[in-house]
Amino acid sequence: MNSPFEAQHNKAKEKDKNLFVPVREIKILKDAAVIVVLLTALSYFITYSFRSGYWSYYQLEDITPIDIGPSDISMAISNVAMAIVFGLIVYVVITLVLWMSKVIISELINPIAITFAAATTISMIYTGSIELYITFEICIIVAVFVGLKKFTESKSFKYIPLLPRVYNYLLSEVKQLFSIWSAFIPLKWIIIPIILFLIYATYKTCYYLGSRIAEDKESYLIINHDSTVYVVIGEKKDNLIIAPVNLNKRIIEPKYSIIESKSNITSPLVLERTVIKGGFKMKNDK
Repeated sequence: MNSPFEAQHNKAKEKDKNLFVPVREIKILKDAAVIVVLLTALSYFITYSFRSGYWSYYQLEDITPIDIGPSDISMAISNVAMAIVFGLIVYVVITLVLWMSKVIISELINPIAITFAAATTISMIYTGSIELYITFEICIIVAVFVGLKKFTESKSFKYIPLLPRVYNYLLSEVKQLFSIWSAFIPLKWIIIPIILFLIYATYKTCYYLGSRIAEDKESYLIINHDSTVYVVIGEKKDNLIIAPVNLNKRIIEPKYSIIESKSNITSPLVLERTVIKGGFKMKNDK
């Protein structure tokens, strides 16, 4: 006869099973209109996150609201797509290198390649460089974890004295802890914070990507007026957001002006395209 605790645990387990249904069985996702709405919302969320980071580099997030237009969506999605493609290329290259070198067992190739690709892509977005030392450390940890898991599933592991018993005992204790946890905390309450974390992680990643793109930008439009050089930082409807810049020191002063972009033949607005190697820095950057 089952104890009250086991009955409660089995009841919670049956409820949790209903949370995991195949995507093809979710009827709402078969509606084309719903898919379009979800993709549109996702593109606007990515664009807003990206644009927030881009604007923050120029210290404009508190000065002008973020207006999302088609060009903003195109810029954000293209840069996010490039970051994903970069990660995929790294994954393919590392997979081929490990497979051809024959120095690592086949079961470890995929986990190491995925970890290396993810770590290098995130490092490029957040720091602008590849932190090889940290990346190798993470890969080693993943390789050790996966290797131990594969070893415990092998036949050789069973013939090691005492070790299988210790492993089975620890595994049973961990399962018992999870059983107690799932009995009192339904799985749906665990999924909610995971979803919120993924949303936050997506926002921060796109935010830092936007800031990185602004920092690495080298092509600008400049305006010469009354012996002062201004750089065009952004557009707001039919207006241009400009700020004074020192071309020699490559420093932008955070003193912004909004001017009309309209002009005519008698009083044209002269814009000059210039390329600054290394991009501009803000004046208060350390």
